[in-house]
Amino acid sequence: MRREEFAKVMSGLQVYYRHELSETELGIYWSALQGWEVERLRQAAQAHVVRSKWFPRLSELAEAVGGSETDAASEAWQRVIRAVGSVGRYRSVDFGAVENAATASVGGWAKLCRLPEKDLPFIERRWKQAFDYGRRAGVPPGDGRHLIGEEEADRIRLGASEPAQVLRLHGPTSRPPERLSEGVSVASLVDKVGREM
Repeated sequence: MRREEFAKVMSGLQVYYRHELSETELGIYWSALQGWEVERLRQAAQAHVVRSKWFPRLSELAEAVGGSETDAASEAWQRVIRAVGSVGRYRSVDFGAVENAATASVGGWAKLCRLPEKDLPFIERRWKQAFDYGRRAGVPPGDGRHLIGEEEADRIRLGASEPAQVLRLHGPTSRPPERLSEGVSVASLVDKVGREM
């Protein structure tokens, strides 16, 4: 989900409940919900409005659609695995900073694409741990880095100067990427996740 989509849903809830959230509170909601699909957030908000006269807590939004916070990691993992099958290891891809960092933590895009299916449950567990860590760290989506496919890796080895084409799988491709907060990088996130696992 894009930050603008999130803001629109949250703005609607604030107007309906006449409850204004501070920037800090909005940041906490964003950090926890950014891995959701926007439609899931809309459904949760609509279900909550019908059931409660109070502004929703994060846990209430998850309960409203019959899910939990761990569902975000599962949904993100499924998006990545679908792309493994439909995009393949040759193209470079960008899912957003958290998914990119989680994928890098398990060896990167090309390696993930080459894994035998029997190894996926083990990798899935590590990937989801890295994803959850990235979300807790408050990494915004789209830091401008991407996951390198085999075609781009070959071009780099050969010294090609023109930039690789990257398949952006988060938000519209024309949107400029958001930046990580100062001092936080995908590389440092990957390193930290690797040390904690």
